[in-house]
Amino acid sequence: MLVPYKLGKEVEWIELNMLCTGRPLSKASLITTSGQSEEDVDDWLAELELRIQAMGSAFAPYRITNGRVVSTKTWADVPEYLLCVHYAYRGAADRTNGTKLFERISGFALERFLSGQHIALGFPTGRTFNAQLDEIARVTWEQRHLRAAGRYKDDGVDVFAFKPFGDNRAANLYILMQCAAGIHWRNKKRINLGRWTNYIQWYHDQIILSMATTDVVDKAEWNHQASEYGLLFDRLRIYRCLYGDGPVETGLRGDVLRWCKSHSVAAA
Repeated sequence: MLVPYKLGKEVEWIELNMLCTGRPLSKASLITTSGQSEEDVDDWLAELELRIQAMGSAFAPYRITNGRVVSTKTWADVPEYLLCVHYAYRGAADRTNGTKLFERISGFALERFLSGQHIALGFPTGRTFNAQLDEIARVTWEQRHLRAAGRYKDDGVDVFAFKPFGDNRAANLYILMQCAAGIHWRNKKRINLGRWTNYIQWYHDQIILSMATTDVVDKAEWNHQASEYGLLFDRLRIYRCLYGDGPVETGLRGDVLRWCKSHSVAAA
């Protein structure tokens, strides 16, 4: 197999090999390569089946047939998802622009889910944080209030998304999303709404907090993480939003393809 077996990342190991080689994987080959029991491999395949259903079985990148995992797409069909699985398996300490690409991927997925608009925050956007807050106030018809301290590049928010009514009035639907490509996303601090509702004079009840992660958030911790971070966008939801309704934005697709060819396991 192209990608080596990693304890604790068994399903990501299967996914990466499927995406990067396109070769079917049998239960026997998984047992032999991993050195684990048939019962363990059955558990991995059951988890993979759950992920296929969550992504959308009609357009998931693989399927399970008679105990074999079979590709339905190449990595180049879903490079944004490959980037997510790559980081979930390897971590995000690679000093490339991949983490910034993940923020762009998350923003596009959130915009598509909301059928609204989004603004990417932080570095490198070419504008200061206060200039971006001015823009948010302008496009949402909300009143700008306090200036952000100069030490904040985004104050914990990577993507701002909104769904306006189109009537040039305030009180729309707003989402503040933080994005975490690395494996330690559970350690991130919750967005400080106290400061954000001082930057712009909007109300808590209009704002939804959100977290995007390259991980898959399992059932056992779903409620806890949702109570901590709000609207969860794990990579399965990102996949569903990205590929379930039309093509990915051309500029984003091109940049992610180039990253995958240069930095990901697809380059091996």
